[in-house]
Amino acid sequence: QAAYATASAQLPRTADQQYDYTRAHGQVSVGPPQMADLQPGDLLFSPGSDPVPAADGNPIGHVALYAGNGVVIEAKGAAWGVISTTYTPANFAGVTFVGRLVAPASAASSAPTVVSSLGTAAVPGATPPSQKGSA
Repeated sequence: QAAYATASAQLPRTADQQYDYTRAHGQVSVGPPQMADLQPGDLLFSPGSDPVPAADGNPIGHVALYAGNGVVIEAKGAAWGVISTTYTPANFAGVTFVGRLVAPASAASSAPTVVSSLGTAAVPGATPPSQKGSA
């Protein structure tokens, strides 16, 4: 939620609500994803340990944010807080859906831009900011 809020996108609180929001305002594809197909800012949905049926009936219990280069940001509960970890192929295998929110094109550009995890719009052809020091 916090990463998207910096890009003026207000996501709902729970994973199932974020999945429903992404279905309504972006793109959702069936996982598991290939890391090469992911973009920073993609939402990684999985059943988690206590899934809730989303509006389409799919069990959604956990969401994580892809930051790039295999790094994922996720809230792991009160004991762990929000963590950054590098996913392995086994971790990606547990992802059932990938969500991507797309910002509307600006007047200066006719191409849509993808909202990134760093709170800025990714501009086609631009070099992304360094992720050094990100948590």
